[in-house]
Amino acid sequence: MMWRRLELIGLLFLILLASCDSPMGVQLVQEDNGVEVTSLVQGNTSFRLSPIDTTGVLPSDELAYEGSFIVNIVQHDTGEGGQVESFARVIVSNRQLPIQAGGLTFGYHGINLGSVHLNGAPMVSRQHTVDVGDSVVAAGTEYAKPTGFAYKATQTYTWEVDSIDDRGISIDAPGPLTVESPVGGSVISTDSDLELRWTCQNNVTVVISMVGPLGKPKPMLSLTPKKSGSAVVPSKVLQLLPPNHLYVFTFIQANRKVVKVEDPFFTGDLLVQAASVYSKVVFLR
Repeated sequence: MMWRRLELIGLLFLILLASCDSPMGVQLVQEDNGVEVTSLVQGNTSFRLSPIDTTGVLPSDELAYEGSFIVNIVQHDTGEGGQVESFARVIVSNRQLPIQAGGLTFGYHGINLGSVHLNGAPMVSRQHTVDVGDSVVAAGTEYAKPTGFAYKATQTYTWEVDSIDDRGISIDAPGPLTVESPVGGSVISTDSDLELRWTCQNNVTVVISMVGPLGKPKPMLSLTPKKSGSAVVPSKVLQLLPPNHLYVFTFIQANRKVVKVEDPFFTGDLLVQAASVYSKVVFLR
């Protein structure tokens, strides 16, 4: 009991740090009811992370890899009708060209890779931007999904980038993901345990994010269920989250791999991912 109490004190400490813009830490906090709970506090870092409810990429992974090749099906359920969209993005960063202000690093320039194709269709080259305070800074190039692109579960996706690897970079998409609980738009009491229920073929990661004043989700916790299809979030964990806020529960079923590139044009590790990302917006009281 004493060890469990110390774990909960540690989790509370990490949550408080997150709300005070503390240094980022990704640390195992506790395992309870078959769920591994991890802190995702992003604090005293100025680095602008991509929205996890779209990319399905954890903050630690986004910071660890020089680039990412992502293709996802993204679903949002606010309780007022669901939204579904296909998402694809390629960004390769030049870590030698950081975007800095006041001695802080906010991001990196995106490398112009020339033409990039996804399953034979040209991806859309666009300006990569980085938020620096209240300003938006142009920072090189990134690539968005091809015109008319529609994600299909279990399909193989292949990117062709002559400037990096003309053999192609491929990954298989996982099967469909559906989420039954929590219900989008519901009000959840932290006095009771919360049952999570979903259906998919692979394991999932569940990220709990608090919606900030500008409507941007801030990752707080990552949950790794030990069994498939259901998990219980103990009330004592829910009670450590700041109450009376909107939260986003993002379920991520992903196939991932890391491709190491050693080329005169670029050298580094690329995260390659195909995922089903399903988010439920709820209110915790």
